[in-house]
Amino acid sequence: MLISPRTNEQLNLIIQQMFILNRILDRAVSVMSVKFCCVEASEVIHKNFAHNFPLLADQISEIQDAFNVLTDYLETPTDISDYSSLSEMFEKVLENVISANDTIIGAIEIANEENDINVKASLESFLATVFIKYIKQSIILRDKAMLYGDNVLQFDRDINTFFKLE
Repeated sequence: MLISPRTNEQLNLIIQQMFILNRILDRAVSVMSVKFCCVEASEVIHKNFAHNFPLLADQISEIQDAFNVLTDYLETPTDISDYSSLSEMFEKVLENVISANDTIIGAIEIANEENDINVKASLESFLATVFIKYIKQSIILRDKAMLYGDNVLQFDRDINTFFKLE
């Protein structure tokens, strides 16, 4: 077996985190659009950030597929969050991106302990070349939201100047 059950459980947790992030961001863009009238920013973040997290989950499940191991799709919680500011919203996003990062690091450590070297190498590459971009973008969104403060309309107008994910 090329992926131990223990490592596979961690891969399933990473996939779950990606879907949780998708849900958090879907709710966030709804709040941005309806409550804060950030129509441009909500569209950019929805299409170029929120929609990417299920695709990131697919990259992890492809590791499982490569070694003929089933993916278990774990439950994700309901998100009916309301936010009083964009900075509060993006702080929550950043916290969850960091949590996903920690889950990936934990999976790398377990893959190493279980001698699942192929999985370890795949996750290290994913973390260093793919996920790091999502961490960076999350930090930028949180920091910009803090800088813009209550000026949500300017944040909305400027979103394309600091949103760099494709």
